[in-house]
Amino acid sequence: MENLTERVLDAQRVQSPTAVHQLRVASRRLSGNLRTFRSILPKKISRKIRRKLRAIRKATAELRIRDIVLEQMREAGLPSTNLLTETLRQEREEARRLLQDVLSRWQDKDYLGRWRAKLRACRPTKTSVSRLVEDVLRGFFDAGRKASASGSPRQLHEFRLAAKQFRYMLELLQDFHGPELKKQLASIRHVQNRLGEISDCSTSLKLLRDYSGINPSAEAQLERHLERKLDESLTSFKQYSRQELDDPSQEAQWVQFLCGRQC
Repeated sequence: MENLTERVLDAQRVQSPTAVHQLRVASRRLSGNLRTFRSILPKKISRKIRRKLRAIRKATAELRIRDIVLEQMREAGLPSTNLLTETLRQEREEARRLLQDVLSRWQDKDYLGRWRAKLRACRPTKTSVSRLVEDVLRGFFDAGRKASASGSPRQLHEFRLAAKQFRYMLELLQDFHGPELKKQLASIRHVQNRLGEISDCSTSLKLLRDYSGINPSAEAQLERHLERKLDESLTSFKQYSRQELDDPSQEAQWVQFLCGRQC
């Protein structure tokens, strides 16, 4: 909650690509942990917070995808001034104004301050938290194995969601598990980055079709770049899967480490 408060303030001051991305991550992190621990949190306030957080993610979505495509264009070596770039920048500015309106309403109503006070009243038990942690952990490995076996966009998307939920939960638990957990987190961030690249490339390719004909040469160059990057990210994910997900002992070690017992 404190992290989201800071990111809202940052995004109000400057809606740079970095600030927008960090705001989206902060809102997803809070929403994901509210979902993970929903059975031990006040249901009414938990649902209300998650519903409000969707408004932030919706407001940042149009902004973020255009930031991604503009960055991909720079990586592909396209000139900074062309018709496609200008179109994306104009649309980004419209999305930026919409986000500013949403953030202003959040500040006026002090949602975050009110929610903090209500969540502090909750005191979960150690046993219930341990059970929920194990459920998320096993969900991560299960989704990963399915994505590895099929390689379908749907299964990859499901695994990406499971990886986010797992990582956000682990980050919340760092104070309880010490430096060793930080090392474990590195491998989760690695696969999440690969999954993020796969998602960004796929979404950019889909958006690119909406601009078909605006600047054919730039579109063709960007499409080649995205397809090459997508192939590299998929190869990296498959390597990770063989090393970390397909080995049953890896899941058992995680369960023992996080939950304090053999699986």
